[in-house]
Amino acid sequence: MNMPLKYGSDTSGHLDHIAASAVHSRWAIKVGGAFVAINLATLAYIVVVARQNTDTLMAIQREQRHHKPAILPSKFAVQNVTPRRDQGHRALLYYLRNGLKNSLLPTAVCPYFKEGHDHDCPGLDEALALNPVRFNVKHHLALNQQSMIVGTPEVNVNHYYPCIGPFLADRHCQLETCTLCPPSFALTTCCVPVFDGDNPNMEGEYFAHAGMVLDDGHAMELVGYNDAFQNHEGEVGGFIVKNSWVPAENTGSHSLQWWLQDVSAWGERTICPNSIDACMSNVTRMFAKTNVQTLDLKCSDATKCKVSDDVTYYVRNTTTWGDRMTLMCMWEHDAKTGSARDFCLIPMLEQNLAATFK
Repeated sequence: MNMPLKYGSDTSGHLDHIAASAVHSRWAIKVGGAFVAINLATLAYIVVVARQNTDTLMAIQREQRHHKPAILPSKFAVQNVTPRRDQGHRALLYYLRNGLKNSLLPTAVCPYFKEGHDHDCPGLDEALALNPVRFNVKHHLALNQQSMIVGTPEVNVNHYYPCIGPFLADRHCQLETCTLCPPSFALTTCCVPVFDGDNPNMEGEYFAHAGMVLDDGHAMELVGYNDAFQNHEGEVGGFIVKNSWVPAENTGSHSLQWWLQDVSAWGERTICPNSIDACMSNVTRMFAKTNVQTLDLKCSDATKCKVSDDVTYYVRNTTTWGDRMTLMCMWEHDAKTGSARDFCLIPMLEQNLAATFK
């Protein structure tokens, strides 16, 4: 029986509506089926990946159980390390404890450019952020019981003299371009730059500084570490590296035993650092045995003191000054003329003081 439809529609219109609904339902079923199939495929992929991750995790755990007896000690060093030969002027070293582990990148990231473009490395920050390579230096050192060849960045540090005293007339003292001085010179501007600071102290330690600027890179031999060692700057822990120093005035460091704290500072003075060979100089041996007496110094910088075999210098006192500098006052004795005087050097970085006297 035909039923009258709402709003005057007839039977044929009703059938067309039913047919359209059937087509729509078939398409809905097809889309729903495809959606279910995609979800099933995704679920299967997740299961496969999860199984692969589980297998990988189990393999890592088996490897860890295998190496479990090799618990890392708080300090370790490779013994009997052969001294390395001179590397010319590449004599700087910096061991960046937290930077080594994720700084291994392919050459494609930082290709070797021609001279004059040493600092060019497009995309370095992005590559480091996505770098999948990680390695544990301490683990490799202790587990393999052998030294490692590593490379680290080099930095330069610019320090500044304040525009006071002998520096007041310096051409750099343009107050509008100066930088703020350290807190010890509060209300004073620092303008006179001291370029190319390598940033070591008199103990042979390199320390961090807010003004460090990336300069270059350097390769050296990593021979140990000590998590408990504290340097004069208050920094704790670090790697022990062996470097091939250029034969110049800034060479030298400490023995491996000293970095491991197996010998005292007193005992260190009787040991020749950085080599398994005996000291070659009888004078060095003599001063090591009698270091409690006043140290005789000779001038090696004619711009600051007298370079003469007849003139001997003795340290009167030292005072911390300015931007990590030292004000050193000396006694000077001229054996040839019999004259003597006391004077103070201009404040200098400790590394520059070490280059002034020997």
